[in-house]
Amino acid sequence: MDSDNRLVAITVPGHPLSMGDYRHTLHHWLRWQHQKECYFVVGDLQLRLLDNTCEDVSESALSRVVDLLAAGVEPGAATLVLESKVSELSELQLLFSGSVSRSWLERAARLENDKESISWAEASVSLLRAASILGLRASRVFAKDETISSLELSRQIARRFNHLYGREDDFESNAEAAIKKLGKKTGKLYKELRKAYRSHGDGDALETARALVQEQSNLTLSDQERLLGYLEGTGVAILSEPDRMDDYSDAANEAPHPELAADHPLFLIPMLAKPEQIDKKVRKIPTDPARAHATDAGNPDHCEVWRLHEEYTLEEARSEIESQCRAGSLGCAECKRRVSDRLAEVFEPMRLKAERYQQDRELVLGLIADAAEESRNDIRPTLDAVRSALDLDYR
Repeated sequence: MDSDNRLVAITVPGHPLSMGDYRHTLHHWLRWQHQKECYFVVGDLQLRLLDNTCEDVSESALSRVVDLLAAGVEPGAATLVLESKVSELSELQLLFSGSVSRSWLERAARLENDKESISWAEASVSLLRAASILGLRASRVFAKDETISSLELSRQIARRFNHLYGREDDFESNAEAAIKKLGKKTGKLYKELRKAYRSHGDGDALETARALVQEQSNLTLSDQERLLGYLEGTGVAILSEPDRMDDYSDAANEAPHPELAADHPLFLIPMLAKPEQIDKKVRKIPTDPARAHATDAGNPDHCEVWRLHEEYTLEEARSEIESQCRAGSLGCAECKRRVSDRLAEVFEPMRLKAERYQQDRELVLGLIADAAEESRNDIRPTLDAVRSALDLDYR
């Protein structure tokens, strides 16, 4: 399994997803699931830690799983990981706690929660997210908003753990033996790239060499770890440092789509809202404050409803609406009706798909169980390596 091709995203349940969440986040995740190995982690344990008054953690988690399935996650193409169903994540969280300082956890938690006073539960959540990222050996992480600091914490833990425990007797001779297993041509390229990085600090050479090692299916995990560590001379690379997935548009070879502002009206509308609910939400969204009457000329640049049109109304219809608004020939009520109809058209297939899953709970639970088994198998090599490094394997 090629971990260099592995992407991880983390979502915490507890509230219904909005159309803004879909446009801002889910839409980007889904475009990668057929090109990369994607894991979508549903943080039910995080919800339990962050909100000890929540009375419906399991239902919230199942609702988030249904949301993801309705939005387009395909179980055969991506893996949905429900944290509480994969006990290996909690064990890694505990084992990593010895390699992380309190100040690291508090800093990550402060950034994630945007406050100074941090509880132990909030700090634990940051470590649990790092355990998911490192346990699944993510090469890249979909990091936005609260997960950015967890990504940085993961990188810190990986470096610290490798420094403390990545020692091995006869490391260099074992690494040289592993180079020979690459074959003459690939081994020579590895040495050239290693030299370019060690002698000249060539970061591109380092990244190319890492990718080269991770592509080798004939190497054992131990040999891969040796060769990755040998690049920087730090010893065995037990844990891999993940990178941030910055440009989501690459999946479709498109120009980057501007991200939604936090105050975008799409965040006010539930992703799975019924048409009448969408209409009710849109009718409350303010329009151009300078437009007192339906026949007054409007300015879409000052209208919150126009921001909805910009995202989902088709170009020809959008141009017509803009012209009519500026000419005063289209009232705000009709403008809202049109965008409500368009949003209902776009999101109705998701709502109907969600209803089918909601009516078949056993199917959803079966998908979760299958994904948990797959996740445990994928995490097991990392957990075994960590246990071995800590002298806890008892073999």
